[in-house]
Amino acid sequence: MKKFLFIAACLLFVSCNSAEKETGTASLQTDSTKLVYLSEVNVSGTDFNFSPNKMLGHVGETMLINFTNDSDHMHNFVIPDLNITTAVLKPGEKESLEITPETAGTFKIICSIAGHEDQGMFGELLVK
Repeated sequence: MKKFLFIAACLLFVSCNSAEKETGTASLQTDSTKLVYLSEVNVSGTDFNFSPNKMLGHVGETMLINFTNDSDHMHNFVIPDLNITTAVLKPGEKESLEITPETAGTFKIICSIAGHEDQGMFGELLVK
């Protein structure tokens, strides 16, 4: 009987301790005034290249893509199949995009300025 009570007390302790951790985590997320992204990617547009040129996202998870034009040419960042685009940015300009993919797949990323994709300014977003 004592052994049974000891096991029951241990289970109750573990159960209560887990509930406190879950509550603590939830309150941290709820009390926070700054949105924390599970996925934040800094993308540099250089002379006819994106770096990185391959990105991973997840269905239903919001991503923040920070695009900086680090080139001497004008560029943009476009995911045509998701209707996502930045403005055409001058050298040194930056723009952030918040996206939440709703479907899985591989989506091409391009600079839509004439000739830039053909010169190698493309990449892909893989959404699982």
